[in-house]
Amino acid sequence: MKCTEMQRSFRSTPLIIITGPTASGKSGLGTLLAEAINGVIINGDMAQMYEPLTIGTAKPAWRQERVPHLLFDSICEPRDSSALEFREKATQAVRDVVAAGGVPIVVGGSFFHISTLFFKLDDGSFGSSSQGSSRTSNEVDKPSPEETQRLWHKLAAIDSKRASQIDRHDSYRIARALALAEHKTPSECAPQFDPIYNNCMLIHLTRDRAELYERINERVSVMLADGWLKEVRDLDSSWRSWLRQKKIIGYDTLLDCLESAEEAGGTVSKDAVQVIQQKTRNYAKRQLTFWRSFEKKLRAQNFHNIIECDLTLLSIDLYLEKILAFLEGMKETNHL
Repeated sequence: MKCTEMQRSFRSTPLIIITGPTASGKSGLGTLLAEAINGVIINGDMAQMYEPLTIGTAKPAWRQERVPHLLFDSICEPRDSSALEFREKATQAVRDVVAAGGVPIVVGGSFFHISTLFFKLDDGSFGSSSQGSSRTSNEVDKPSPEETQRLWHKLAAIDSKRASQIDRHDSYRIARALALAEHKTPSECAPQFDPIYNNCMLIHLTRDRAELYERINERVSVMLADGWLKEVRDLDSSWRSWLRQKKIIGYDTLLDCLESAEEAGGTVSKDAVQVIQQKTRNYAKRQLTFWRSFEKKLRAQNFHNIIECDLTLLSIDLYLEKILAFLEGMKETNHL
């Protein structure tokens, strides 16, 4: 289908969101789709908003890409950026793209932030901005299963309604609800279904677990070969301190390498590589778990414009045809 034909088929401009676990192929599909429908890529990965974090965040060379990219390198200093801030920036970016006659395509695997494009939280429920970023890219120190259960029961005693809405093993959401309890009842801050755009399509990419993990391992090796260690070495002390606090996957491990005798020869030890690969695989597993919960919440709100793309079964090109056909058949709805 020619680009002009596809554009004429839109009875209202859609917002397309492409998400999935790390290394699943989101950027590749986003570029292909953008080229087919006059699209503009909007960054949906929080770590890629930070200007000096490039290689280790798998940031595309967006300035050299064939299609326009927005919200990349939008944060130039080591500070926290909240999920609420992301929702606001993404909303404005979508409006700007539509006003200019393009099709907005949000691409990213920061599921907590992607979810805010559909579910708006009370301003106070976002807490500190670090909560949002740590959920997306960081390897957070998790409490033991026993401690998680204890905290859930503590939450249940404070707010049984909110506790019933949270899985007993979801240590992150339990901890965040308890933090909110210091200011108001957590159930009062429950997410409200309030999409930033009415005519929306959500594409989720996945792959066979073994293939995904192999791609992750290979990506880590490629990033290191491309100069990831030098990228970390060139960061100033303020960025290093911030990264230590945030524990963005891989960066803290490479900082350890720089401070150890193992790095004297300018290389990263095999053990360090394996640590980064394992942490990234763990993150991908959490992303898949988050997706299953997120999809259920969307369907409970009668949102069904969802396409699941298993790239182990079919190639990106074949799914691209399916996506274009889906877009062409979307019902007319109002938008911003």
